[in-house]
Amino acid sequence: MDNKQLHWFEEWFDSPYYDLLYSQRNEKEAAFFIDNLLKNIPSSYQTALDLACGKGRHSIYLHKKGFQVTGSDLSKRSIECAKTMEKKGLEFIIQDMRIPILEKKFELIVNLFTSFGYFENELDNVKVLRAVHKMLVPDGTFVLDYLNGQKLARNLVNEEKKHFGEINFLINRTIENGHVVKKIELTIGDFMQRFQEKVRLFDLQDFETMFENAGLKITNVFGDYSLGSFNATESDRIILIATH
Repeated sequence: MDNKQLHWFEEWFDSPYYDLLYSQRNEKEAAFFIDNLLKNIPSSYQTALDLACGKGRHSIYLHKKGFQVTGSDLSKRSIECAKTMEKKGLEFIIQDMRIPILEKKFELIVNLFTSFGYFENELDNVKVLRAVHKMLVPDGTFVLDYLNGQKLARNLVNEEKKHFGEINFLINRTIENGHVVKKIELTIGDFMQRFQEKVRLFDLQDFETMFENAGLKITNVFGDYSLGSFNATESDRIILIATH
């Protein structure tokens, strides 16, 4: 019997309650962001990897825009759901993002909606970026979309409640040792279950150092999904565009 303890992201992302809590995410938001991104990358690109794709909303839209798309994620449940949308030029695979897909190279790789910074060991985060470097074609483009830690830490909502019918969520957020930790308590009547999210609070200098260590050169930094300029104290996001 395998008694290996699951990491928080393995347990939480494979839970159906994850989808419920974040059910406000939608295709229009994904399309808006992707349309803006595509104005900032070469129009000749045809192949794309959606790294940590979840159920594939960004992958699906990239495919609609003419890309041959691979979506990869560690969550078996998410990939099973995404696979129902597979068609020619759109595929989904289970893959640890620290490990490169050796048989393929991509002109565009995207890692969106804070799908990074999960690991306790800092070298694991760099491993992700090194895997990206190995999977990019020469002069390919990598896009990373992350929360802006400086603004989040200053405006942290410590407690939040959400209700979906009989399902109740109590969410507590704290800053601990350079991470934002979200503790999620789920109750349905007498049933109760706890989950956690935990990601690093990187600033731009952190990303510059990690990207350089992985052989990636940052060419643009944006602060929101409209791709407005980045302001360390005011921007909601930190969106990095880098090349091989």
